[in-house]
Amino acid sequence: LQDKEKAAQLLRESLDAARNIDDSSSQSDVLIAIASAFGQLQDEEKAAQLLRESLDVTRNIDDPSSQSDVLIAIASAFGQLQDEKEAVNLLQESLKAAKNIYDPSSQSSVLREIASASGDLTNWEATQTILRDALSAAEAANAAEALQAIAFQYALHEDWGKALRALRNCPESAKIEALAQILTLWAEKKNPQLIDGAVVLNLDVEGTPNNYTFNVSLYSRDSGCDNYADWWEVLGEDGELLDRHVFDKSHPDAQPFTSFSESIKIPEDKTVIVRTHMNNTGYEARQAWKGSVKKGFKFVRLSENFAASVAKEDPQPPECKE
Repeated sequence: LQDKEKAAQLLRESLDAARNIDDSSSQSDVLIAIASAFGQLQDEEKAAQLLRESLDVTRNIDDPSSQSDVLIAIASAFGQLQDEKEAVNLLQESLKAAKNIYDPSSQSSVLREIASASGDLTNWEATQTILRDALSAAEAANAAEALQAIAFQYALHEDWGKALRALRNCPESAKIEALAQILTLWAEKKNPQLIDGAVVLNLDVEGTPNNYTFNVSLYSRDSGCDNYADWWEVLGEDGELLDRHVFDKSHPDAQPFTSFSESIKIPEDKTVIVRTHMNNTGYEARQAWKGSVKKGFKFVRLSENFAASVAKEDPQPPECKE
């Protein structure tokens, strides 16, 4: 619905109706659908309020499997809230609810999703708060898949020590799989060409404040117009699109290749993110360089949903030429 007021009103009425469903499985199905719809509301405040109310309803579901399914959907929606303070509060409330689930498998699934959702937060300190609490709960519950997810989030942020410590109480079979994921991230940091998708290998910046030229080295497994890197872009720390350089052709025989921007109007101390995009798999690589002209840039891995919506913004690439 284009009318966000009506959309919020209808979701509230749906939530009120869901409270009266007696069957746990049916109630959870409805609450999952409602939680997914909250993510489409344009009103952050209303979305957060309704999600909080959904969480209250979920606490009263008796069946642990049904309850965990709803909590997973709600946690995923929390991670997409732009209000990070509210997202952290709601994720912490989800953690409290997860601790009361008596079925170990269901509890582990919820803790895993909460850990993954925390990775959508742009504030690393906030993410660490969630991960620390989730780790404590996961260790108490011997929740292997949750411990894996927590270790992976630490590794994404290159906190290798905490990633390994998160696995100290993990069952051996799950620990081996998690260590393989961590080692893969380590290898990809050392050699970004190992990453699936399009990546930024390096960048140099020349010019003066509010008049910078970005010289970007890119790598992608181009195979023609059906599979190629169609742009690279400069984003603000909050995901705002600042500049985009689009391509009208594939580069199958010129890998890696270099691209130059026109004048980019940013202060020397502004933190920006530089990443690239594939025409068919989008931001699959989740890789970028982050920093400022003043302090320099470093290799980073982004959350799965970071600024995904900017892909629809202009400029868009012209028709590809072979």
